[in-house]
Amino acid sequence: MLVYLNNQKGVALVTVLLIAGIVSVMALSMTSSQQIDIRRTANIIESERALWLVKGVETWGVCLLMRDNVSGGNDNLGEDWAQGMLPTGIDGAFVSGELEDLQGRININNLVSVLTVGQATLKGETWSQLTRLFERCEIDPAALYKVLDWIDPDVDAQGYGAEDEYYLVQETPYRAANRLMVSPTELRAVGDISEEGYQCLAPNISTLPYDTYINVNTVPPGVIAALGDDISLAVAEEVVDERPIDGFASIAEFRNLPQFAGKDMDIVFLTDRSEYFLATSRARVGRQDIVMYSLVAKKSDKVSVLSRSIGVY
Repeated sequence: MLVYLNNQKGVALVTVLLIAGIVSVMALSMTSSQQIDIRRTANIIESERALWLVKGVETWGVCLLMRDNVSGGNDNLGEDWAQGMLPTGIDGAFVSGELEDLQGRININNLVSVLTVGQATLKGETWSQLTRLFERCEIDPAALYKVLDWIDPDVDAQGYGAEDEYYLVQETPYRAANRLMVSPTELRAVGDISEEGYQCLAPNISTLPYDTYINVNTVPPGVIAALGDDISLAVAEEVVDERPIDGFASIAEFRNLPQFAGKDMDIVFLTDRSEYFLATSRARVGRQDIVMYSLVAKKSDKVSVLSRSIGVY
């Protein structure tokens, strides 16, 4: 009988230890789950706050362009809108941003333009400029036919172009867009353009919804070099270095620079004013980072945001 009681006590002790172990595991699991829920909730709150902050930076950019609209004159890199917002702390968060004139770039969507001025066509000059840019980026200029087929509305391949039948037999099949590009990153989907080639093109191209001229007061060296067959990148960099901070007084002043003496240039579709800008807004809240790109239109009567994207323009 005594042995039986001792056995019972042993079983009871093991049972108690087993229950204690189970309770400990359950408590640890509940604590871990709670910590995950707390972190998840914090991430959601931080993400929401970061999103509102980048929208605030976007509003800052819109206000600068509205003020610029009132002051009038040309658009140049000496104006307030071009100075950017340095990283600024706001209640433990940090924001920054800048505005870039997208009309300092070559608008790919001009390739389907029907605009004509005298003997010059916007499509023709854009084609020539992109040909020079493609060559500098070591991309076969014949790829421009594929770019054209990507954005034109028909389904008929032109020249060395490509439509659905080309893309549907790729390892990952897809179709040609047959509409205007909304982001320069679409070039990555166009045949014959490598990632290295795209990275070379990216700082010099835009995808704007309407026909656009090139602003000589904000144009980078790569685009200047694309304005003529015999304009080197070194000459273009010299022009940018010597460009007046408040821009050129006229297109004629730009054209008559000594660096361009004796050189043929595409000059018909140049301007000193711009309507389309890229607002880049950044926010960091805790461990959350958000970068938002906004396409902003500055018309004569208002400034409006046409599109937004998170992470990439």
